[in-house]
Amino acid sequence: MEDDRRERWNSRYRNGNNHHKEASPIFLKETAPLQPGKALDLAAGTGHNAMALASRGWEVTAVDFSDVAIEAGKAMAEEAGLSIHGVIADVRSYDPAPQSFDLVTICYFHPGTELLALVLQKAQKALKHEGTLLVIGHDATNTLGGPQDPELLYTPQKLTTLLAGMEIMKAESQRHPSGYDTDGAPVQVDCVVTAKKR
Repeated sequence: MEDDRRERWNSRYRNGNNHHKEASPIFLKETAPLQPGKALDLAAGTGHNAMALASRGWEVTAVDFSDVAIEAGKAMAEEAGLSIHGVIADVRSYDPAPQSFDLVTICYFHPGTELLALVLQKAQKALKHEGTLLVIGHDATNTLGGPQDPELLYTPQKLTTLLAGMEIMKAESQRHPSGYDTDGAPVQVDCVVTAKKR
């Protein structure tokens, strides 16, 4: 089953069917004020967010269980003259070094509440004191793309509950710049949470 899931994602990346072909505008906006340091991008895909951080001077580790995605990300980074440490690993079993990162990001990772809670715990442990956690995903009110199962979708309340013990800096639903809302057309709504480790 795990191998099947990995192969499905590998196939998507091989065929260019992943819909994240550049860094998320919301990701860029939320990370812009942060001072560069060490960053961990969990469920990184082909690493467009990781590349955006590296271009700003961050030392980035990108983790994804798709070897196709990680290799593609490494090639793109090299072509752009950037350095990213790619790790092929399932974020559910991957254990990052504790208290090692100034920033941990998790974007559009929708495994269900129980597994999400596990990954968020690992992310918190990986952060240094005063480190920032940024989580972006499809909001429960989203009508454009992404999973449709409510169990897999985010809400600000759901994420802040799972991040009890961290200082929540922002927890809100944001309309994604790529969405449309004219004449009843679908709009992409993302849930965005930033939190500090205290």
